[in-house]
Amino acid sequence: SDDHIEKPSVKVTAQRISQQEQYNAGAALPDIADTLGVHISTIYRELNRGSTGEIDANGRAGYDAELAQKTMLESLKRRGKRQGGVKQNE
Repeated sequence: SDDHIEKPSVKVTAQRISQQEQYNAGAALPDIADTLGVHISTIYRELNRGSTGEIDANGRAGYDAELAQKTMLESLKRRGKRQGGVKQNE
């Protein structure tokens, strides 16, 4: 049965999964942006966020949707620690 399939440790958005599938299939970045209905700069930011540090089968920087989700969640946690725009060390 399929009981032994490992589930992602974070809930990855459908948009990130779609980007990963298209990117891994070798789609051009402008085409991915058009398909997802976002600006190309969003795709570049997302690729940066989910960069594996390795080169993929298409000779491009590796992208992992789960890593991108974790990176974004960590960023939100850190962002939440600010208090009213005042530096905490003052």
